[in-house]
Amino acid sequence: NSNYYHCGEIMRDPFYQIHWDYKKCDKQRIFFSQGSKHLKGLHILIGAVKELVKKYEDAKIVVAGEDIYSYKNRKFGDKFYWRYLRKLIEKSGLAGKVIFLGVLDATTMAKEMAKSAVFVSASACENSPNSVCEAMLIGLPVIASDVGGVSDIITHKVDGLLYPFNSPYMLTHYIDCLFSSRDVAIGISQNAKVSIRKKCSPEIVVSEVISAYDNILSDKI
Repeated sequence: NSNYYHCGEIMRDPFYQIHWDYKKCDKQRIFFSQGSKHLKGLHILIGAVKELVKKYEDAKIVVAGEDIYSYKNRKFGDKFYWRYLRKLIEKSGLAGKVIFLGVLDATTMAKEMAKSAVFVSASACENSPNSVCEAMLIGLPVIASDVGGVSDIITHKVDGLLYPFNSPYMLTHYIDCLFSSRDVAIGISQNAKVSIRKKCSPEIVVSEVISAYDNILSDKI
C-alpha cells in the first residue's frame, strides 16, 4: 500500500546554457565522461574506435576525469585497470587518439562536450546517469549501452541511440552513423534537447518535489 512519488533531476547550470552546434564541432571527436573505473567501459569504446579509425583517420576519444597516465593520481582509480587500458591503447594503435582531460568543472565539461560529435556511455551498469542527461541538454548526440535506467532517459533512434552492452559492434555501427550523417546527428540533437528539458526542467522538478511532500503530509494528517 505504499505510495511512489517520481521526481526528475536538475542538472548543473552550464548544461542549460551551452549549446552544441553541428557546424562548429569536431566531426570525429568522441566524448567520454569518466574512464578510470572498469564499470564505465572505456575499454569497450577503445575497441569500437580501433575499428572506426580504418574509415575515419582523425577519430579520437576525449576523456574527462582522472588521467590514467598520471601516476600521482593513481590512488583515485584502479591501477590494474589503468595498466590494462594503457596496454590496450597501444595494442589498438590508438596512441595519441585517446586524450585525457583531467577532472573538469561543470562549465569546462559542457564546453568540451560541445566541441565533440558524439557522447558515448558504455557502462556495464547505470542507474540514471547525469552525464547522459547533461550531454542531451546541450544537444550533443548520445550513444549509450542499454543498461539500468538509461532506456527511461533515451528513446532509441529518436533522441539518442541505444546498443546492447554485450554487442559492442553495434556501438561501432552507431558511431559510424553519427559520423557519416549530418541529418541523423542534427535530428537526434534536436529531439534530445526537447525531451530532456521536460525531464530536467528546474520548474517541473521543483513542482514535482513540492507536490510529493504535499501529498505525503496530507496522508499523515
